[in-house]
Amino acid sequence: MGYPQIILLAFYATQLAYTMVYHGSEYRINPLFSIVSGAVTLALLFMGGFFSVFAIPQIAYILFAIMTTGFAFINKGKEVPINFYGTVITAALLLAWYWAGGFFA
Repeated sequence: MGYPQIILLAFYATQLAYTMVYHGSEYRINPLFSIVSGAVTLALLFMGGFFSVFAIPQIAYILFAIMTTGFAFINKGKEVPINFYGTVITAALLLAWYWAGGFFA
């Protein structure tokens, strides 16, 4: 496991800790945060070898990343509650997805 994998795992661990502490409180959706977070994740995935093969996990990741950013722009400024349980499920699914795409190989 190299630096991109360790940094991405630290990123998700920090996100999980943040949502655990602030579970139930509300935050305002910010499209800029979505773009920056997506760009950092995309760069780490490129450096970690996720896109060395272009198959179903990679195509699906690109489509979902575009949809997530679009969702952030559509709901800009909307107050939504922080949900720790949803974040745990999302992180587990994404990490399994990255593993299936060869990121942790």
